Amino acid sequence: MNQQSPMPKPRIALQIGITGHRSNKIADEHRAAVDQALRALYAMIGDSIAAIARETQGGVYSNAVPLIRIVSALADGTDRMAVAAAPGGWQIEAILPMPRAEYARDFLASNASDGSDHEFEHLLARAISVTELPLLPGLDVRDDAGRAQHYQALGTFLIRQIDLLVAVWDGRQAAGPGGTAAVIARAFAESRPVFWIDPGNPAQLRHIVALDTAAHDEHRWQNVDASLIDRILRAILMPPALPVSSHDEHHGAHGSEPSPATTPRTELPSYFGMSWPKPMRWPFAYNLLRRLAGAGRWSWPIKYPGYDDLGKSWDSFFSAVADARGVSDFNDRVRSILLPRSIWADALAWRHGHIYRSAYVSIFLLAGLSVPIGLCYLFFLESAAILDIKAGFVLVELFIISAVVIVVRRGVRMHWHALWLETRELSELLRLGRSLAYIGALRDFVAAPQPASLETFASWYVRAAFREIGLPSAVLDATYMKRVLRAALTTEIQEQRAYHTANARNLEKIHHMLHRKGDACFAATMYMLLIYLAAWATDHFVLAAHAAEHEAAGASHGLFHGLLEHYLKPIVSIAAAGLPALGAALSGIRAQGDFEGFAQRSTATQRELMEIERLIGALLSAPDQITLKSTTDALLAAALAMAEDVSAWHQLYVSKRLTLPA
Repeated sequence: MNQQSPMPKPRIALQIGITGHRSNKIADEHRAAVDQALRALYAMIGDSIAAIARETQGGVYSNAVPLIRIVSALADGTDRMAVAAAPGGWQIEAILPMPRAEYARDFLASNASDGSDHEFEHLLARAISVTELPLLPGLDVRDDAGRAQHYQALGTFLIRQIDLLVAVWDGRQAAGPGGTAAVIARAFAESRPVFWIDPGNPAQLRHIVALDTAAHDEHRWQNVDASLIDRILRAILMPPALPVSSHDEHHGAHGSEPSPATTPRTELPSYFGMSWPKPMRWPFAYNLLRRLAGAGRWSWPIKYPGYDDLGKSWDSFFSAVADARGVSDFNDRVRSILLPRSIWADALAWRHGHIYRSAYVSIFLLAGLSVPIGLCYLFFLESAAILDIKAGFVLVELFIISAVVIVVRRGVRMHWHALWLETRELSELLRLGRSLAYIGALRDFVAAPQPASLETFASWYVRAAFREIGLPSAVLDATYMKRVLRAALTTEIQEQRAYHTANARNLEKIHHMLHRKGDACFAATMYMLLIYLAAWATDHFVLAAHAAEHEAAGASHGLFHGLLEHYLKPIVSIAAAGLPALGAALSGIRAQGDFEGFAQRSTATQRELMEIERLIGALLSAPDQITLKSTTDALLAAALAMAEDVSAWHQLYVSKRLTLPA
């Protein structure tokens, strides 16, 4: 991937979780029927994915072969039957409830003579990733109760990684906290579709619609057929429909806000076909504003860094986690999937954001300047060609107003505002997933929407990218977590805290500069009016005091009166109209940009990140406190704090479309 290629489209990806009984609970006479049911279910899933691919590849999805992954603990019984029944092109992701050597004891103890341990090793070698959950502190993993807690942690972690669950289950209450029924209940509570195969009646494929968690004998379900599978997979994989509203129709909104009225989306937004931003020469107004406020340096033309330079900005993070066992392959996966999409979205957000902000700065200033320019004919009132001169200034004013209208209409037609909001949200959410990918917390960060809710395109695209990444091959123990925490702290959290500190300071500078200059315009208007009144009073006083007595004084007074009549009067007239117009323009820029509000938001985010920085620092200084849960909680808190900043920014700016100054 490079800047010659357009922003990547997502690849169809689906994670299918497996849970179910061990071999001793599946009767030998039912095994073939269970296997047949699994294959029938997989065939319907495969057919539906193929149909979705035919409709969407080249449009909303890339042409790459769909990724379908079986996520399993590889235990004997259901897990291995489900893996064996999977089509050849499907991948396996293994999640183990504890380090593999300890986990293998289950198979050595219960299947010492049937080769289960060799099969386990074979399946581990076949898996594209093996994620080993750590031993839980304070629990004896060799004790039945302690081991059950590890299986419960496995079920919780597995549900967080999948799109749907396939369960081979007798429908009865779980024997322990990590049993099949508990995993199904967790999946159902988190709105994951659950397909149920009863080993006593495997020919009847079922989709659970209600669980009886009390008696465990009155579950509600519906028969599974191809149309049901297709509806469920489309709900998971298809992008949100395009919103259509009266404002969109008349003002060209690009669909950054959900709307009840929708149309099916068959193509990705237009920016997926855009090229890498080139140096910009004309949209310099915002850059100039920042320079005048002391909030940035002036550069022209305005350039965005190249793709390769931005790609190197992630190198420090990859280096920080590279020492962890098995992470190099996962680094490559994150580098090939997450990095290019985040960089591309950031580049497009920079482009559209700079154009949009320069546009609103320009239109307010031009609208304000058109007033004094239109009055400049007052200097030529005594000229015989006054009408021609007036026409010339009218043409100049018309040109300025036309430029304002053209900029606004072009901005609306090209969706500068909506594209900026969407690509900025995309860039930030993709970047924030970087650390979370290494601990299997991506779906905790950007969760699937509830069935009754509407989803933005940005969150759909981010979830699609996250599904592609999958899980790392690693033991998620304290040593591994320490590396991930340190990498996130030094290359993400501290950098973002420094950014928000500087951003708040610079936005405050712009806000105060605009406020002071706007006030100065109105103050200058008052001074100009007072000067004119003083000159007018002086003119009358001199005329009354000296005109009758001294002819020479009268001649002197005539010079003063001429200056008042031909120079000061038009200057004051132009200033009295132009300075308030310019002050209003500066106030309009201040209101449109809401620099003070965004500065306050950055300050709040900076404080939140400082707290999280202290929390992670405390964890790093006490390695015995580092667990998968504490690490996930800390990194999620950081990601959500930064995502909340993006969300607040989005909500503040979503109504600030490019419109004519009024």
